[in-house]
Amino acid sequence: MYAQGANFALVYLFLYTLREVQVYNVSVSFVLAVVFTLYLAAGRGALYGAAAGMIGGMAQFAPAVAPALAVAGFFAGLFFEYSAYVAMMVSFVAACGYCMYTEGLERFGFFTADFLCGLAIFFPLSHFLPVVRERKRKKE
Repeated sequence: MYAQGANFALVYLFLYTLREVQVYNVSVSFVLAVVFTLYLAAGRGALYGAAAGMIGGMAQFAPAVAPALAVAGFFAGLFFEYSAYVAMMVSFVAACGYCMYTEGLERFGFFTADFLCGLAIFFPLSHFLPVVRERKRKKE
């Protein structure tokens, strides 16, 4: 239990240090927070996905990012056992819906672009995750 807390603290510090780095107006820290959230949601389930999203979102210092990533991680964790594609789509829709509800159209474009970049990086990696393959084997 202490090791998991220490790992979350290290990830928070890593994402916090990359907070100001942007490539073509896309936040590297936010993209990595999305990848981290989806990775833990795929491997550990909805609760770990929500916790990872909250940790990754708190490193961004934006009011709507932490709960939006937590919602995305929760829904991704619920749907990863059925399909990785469905889980990524549902997490994107849930996070964008929450961001639209809280921030309106003002921040929606930036949030959507960064989240889609995170999904574009996670999508090819999701085929090589050993955790996803183990879940499929348990189901059969």
